[in-house]
Amino acid sequence: MVERVSAGVLLAIAAIYLVLAWGLEYGSLASPGVGFVPRTFGVLFLMLTAANLVTALRRKPSVATQPPASGARIEEAVEETEELDAGTVAWWTVGLYLAVCVAYVVALPLVGYLPATAVALFALLKLARVKGWVIPLIITVAVTGGFYVIFQVLLKVQLP
Repeated sequence: MVERVSAGVLLAIAAIYLVLAWGLEYGSLASPGVGFVPRTFGVLFLMLTAANLVTALRRKPSVATQPPASGARIEEAVEETEELDAGTVAWWTVGLYLAVCVAYVVALPLVGYLPATAVALFALLKLARVKGWVIPLIITVAVTGGFYVIFQVLLKVQLP
């Protein structure tokens, strides 16, 4: 049941993402606009989540998809001292990941590539529990700056 519900939620998120990404200029294959990658990703995201939902709806519940026994534990947690029940999902973390991604799509045309990408990437790194502030900051600057140099400077692709 959880698989079906989560597949449906992902499909809804994919549809919302695609609607938001559709507002960005697509361009053409010869001259891609800022919306080329987000729209392409959105279409693929929607198709894959739809296929996932169909698979989840057609699949009969089996022992493997049933919740684990109450004594089952995940030994390899994000932090060594932390143990979670195998059936436990940190839904608030999943929700925050999705909120950051949607906020990024909304902020991109409003504030531009550099600030939107830097803030979103830093937030995602902190949600992924990358320790400290220096390492996430270095990764954020390197990735954001690296993509800027690749696309804006070398490939001459206009970023939002």
